[in-house]
Parts: sequence; C-alpha cells; structure tokens
Amino acid sequence: MRVSLVGVRMSLYHVSRGVTLTLCLLSPGSWVQAQQVLYDHPDAARVTVRSEVAGDPGLTVDLYYPPMAGDEPNPVVVFVLGYPDDAPPIPPMKDHGQYTSWARLVAAEGFVGVLYETSDPQADLATVLTFLSEKAASLRIDPGRIGLWSCSANTPVALKRARTRVGVTPAAFVAYYGLMPTPDGYQAAAIDSSSTRFGFSLPGYRDGESYLADLPMLLVRAGRDRDSEILNSIDHFTAFAFQENLAVTVLNYPEGQHAFDVEDDTKETHAIIKQTLDFFRAHLGG
Repeated sequence: MRVSLVGVRMSLYHVSRGVTLTLCLLSPGSWVQAQQVLYDHPDAARVTVRSEVAGDPGLTVDLYYPPMAGDEPNPVVVFVLGYPDDAPPIPPMKDHGQYTSWARLVAAEGFVGVLYETSDPQADLATVLTFLSEKAASLRIDPGRIGLWSCSANTPVALKRARTRVGVTPAAFVAYYGLMPTPDGYQAAAIDSSSTRFGFSLPGYRDGESYLADLPMLLVRAGRDRDSEILNSIDHFTAFAFQENLAVTVLNYPEGQHAFDVEDDTKETHAIIKQTLDFFRAHLGG
C-alpha cells in the first residue's frame, strides 16, 4: 500500500467552535453556468454527451464520451453529488458549469465522465453505479475501472461509497477541499448542524465499518479555504487515514481557496488538476 504526504501542514484542533461554512454553495444564474474548470484542453469541445435513464422511476444520467472513443470499454469518472437537486439555492449540479466542464475535461483525457440528477444523493449514487455495471457493454465502459470525484460538502456521500463493500466498488477516489467526517465523531455536532442548515446528505458511520484498504485516495486541501471546519476535517481525516494505513495521497495548495479549480487561474491550480488527471490515469488506465 502507498501512503504519501505532499506538502501538508498538519493542524489538529480539538476545541469545538461555531460553524461558518460556505460548503460550495452555488448561486443560480449565469454565473453558475459561466464557472468552468481552469484547465484548457484542445479536445474538450469535441466531447460527445449521451443521456440515459437509470433505475425506477428513472434518473437522467449524462455520459461524456472521449472524442475518439471506440468499441473498447472505457474507464469512468463519476462526479458524486451530495446535494439533492431541489436544495436551495443550488441549481441541479449535473448542469452546473463547474461539473459539466470537469466532465468534458476527463472525457477529453480518455475517461467517460458521468453526471446525474438526484433527489436522494446516497441512494441515487448507488443506482447510478449499478446502472453503469449492468449496462456496461452497451455503454462501452469498464465497471471495474470506475473512479469517484467529489468536492466540498458532496464528499461525505463519496466517502460512504469508499467504505461500502456491496455492489460496485470504486477503483480510485479524489476529493477536492472536501468535508471529511471521521468515525470518532470529530466535529460531528457542527457538521450535523451544517447538513441540516444547508441540505447536503450526511451518511453516518456504522459499527465496524471500515474503508477499502487498497482504494487509492487523493485528497486536495485548499490552504486558504475560509471554512475552517473543512480544513480541520481534512487534517483530522488525514491523521486517521495514516493511522489506518490507507492508500492516501494528500496535496496541499497553500494559497488555494475553496473552489480554486474554478476560481484561481494559477500555475498551481493547473498543476494540481494535471496531477488529478494523472492520478486517475495511473489507477483507471485510459
């Protein structure tokens, strides 16, 4: 197993404080659609999008295919959503510019990017993964090479999947400036309060539940994140992951802000996004 730490400034806090969380809340309107991942790719405009319906009564799933995708099964990156589509003031995330541009980017890099609608984030992620597995041949994807990408308060739903051994299990996991609860209940009251206030899904830990020990995980920390509880949760989860000897890599962007991938047009942002694509390629192929 690989356990590596890149530029992390560890700072573990044990004093409960009030909550002032932005948690990637997204305002409706043209600004939402204008937000784009800050990484140019010459093939992004040539990506094709295919819409399918998964489960019953049916979720719309958008699949972003590489420009030169043939009949061979492709690796997949699923963008995990933790807010139901009707959670104000957030528009449906599958149509948000940050997500659609990320899906186009991974597709331009040779992966199938997956976005979906959701009313029950935890159950709907399971439905989407089951759909991808059962329809793999017709979708031209490889169900054994599925990676998860999440950010901010969407991350607890992705973390739940990283400790689930039933059904489809991910082959790679990426979290950007993610809210990362731990089984010891660190900041539990504050995180629970934020979930109630902002409307994101917060799956709990079950007794005896453990993370997939061989799941490669990339955690990206934005050092200038205004949400101290998010930073604290990443630091605490990192310490927990090291204690459990999980296959975790941590990147710290000291000057990065929350949502730096769409806000900070810097060489550091570009480098981290490239490292993310390389991470998926190393563990999913493509």
